Amino acid sequence: MSKQHSMLKALLITIGFYCILIPLIIFFMNKKESPPVYDVFERIRLSPCVKFEKFSDEGTQYEPMISNSGTLTLGDFFSSLIITEGDSAIGDVLYKITFNCREVMPNGEEIIILVGEHALSIDGVIYVAESELMYKDIKRVIRSKWKYFDEQR
Repeated sequence: MSKQHSMLKALLITIGFYCILIPLIIFFMNKKESPPVYDVFERIRLSPCVKFEKFSDEGTQYEPMISNSGTLTLGDFFSSLIITEGDSAIGDVLYKITFNCREVMPNGEEIIILVGEHALSIDGVIYVAESELMYKDIKRVIRSKWKYFDEQR
């Protein structure tokens, strides 16, 4: 009787093992590798190119600059900003910064940042700084980045 119990026990363990193994194999075979989802700030940071445009007080546009080399520092700057979504008007547009610009990446997804007098628009979402002083600092840094890009032409 002991031999029959041992064989029955081995058979049940084997059946149980396959009952667990087969669904796991099917699950992992059907699981598709989904691409990672990045938020807009991570996509900015990973962008390989940028087009930088400046507007004068009268609304005229300066010659745009396209760069592949200065993208990382500009992307890191936007990724590190302490800003929150808001609903205030951005005011007159001072700068337009386009990451993944069509001129370099014709099939890329452009990310457009409008730097206004009072707030930022990133891909159509308004972002505000915690204080007016902080936003002035953001504009000052963007102005210095424009000057740097302009000198590199």
